[in-house]
Amino acid sequence: MRDGVTPLSQDYFNPIFGDIDARIADLEERRADLQAVVDELTQFGLQRIDTLVGPAMAEVTAMLELLRLRRDQLEAAIGNVADLATRTQMVQDIGDAIRDEAEARNEAITMAVQAEATARAAAVTAEAAARAAAIALATARPSASTVTYDGNGRVSGITETLPQGERATVLTYTVAGRVNTVAETLAGKTRTTTYAYDGAGRVSGYAVAEV
Repeated sequence: MRDGVTPLSQDYFNPIFGDIDARIADLEERRADLQAVVDELTQFGLQRIDTLVGPAMAEVTAMLELLRLRRDQLEAAIGNVADLATRTQMVQDIGDAIRDEAEARNEAITMAVQAEATARAAAVTAEAAARAAAIALATARPSASTVTYDGNGRVSGITETLPQGERATVLTYTVAGRVNTVAETLAGKTRTTTYAYDGAGRVSGYAVAEV
């Protein structure tokens, strides 16, 4: 007995239960953090939840159940064991087992969250870079161009050199001399725009086809 505290007193066991309860609360908080990661991943549409965060969340849930079971077992053991030395050793053994398992699970969960955060940041960075490259490619000015004309002095063709290849544009005209079609060919695809006019010669609509 030391300062009125014995191995079987309330003051002796309360810190032990308090430590277990603190570990349960910590795991609950980690599970909430993992759920936040899942929500953010879902928002970004990344397909890594099942392979990384899912197993980690399952481990947290299993660990919480195990901790609660061990706590119940500890309370029952303290009440059922008569021998003081056996009680004291049992408390120590169960406490050590809970601590070791909690530390191992916490490390695994932390690594999973860090890996997911790294993967998410890399995916977002790659997507942003790809978008920037696509915009730059689509809006790039031609480095060179050649224009041809028909017998009436109208533009009949344009050839442009772009970063993604050569773009050839062919124009045709109606009998009235208005633009009839504009066909643009780039990277093996041709986009043809056909214009329609009203009785006053104004553009009334157009149709686009791509092959």
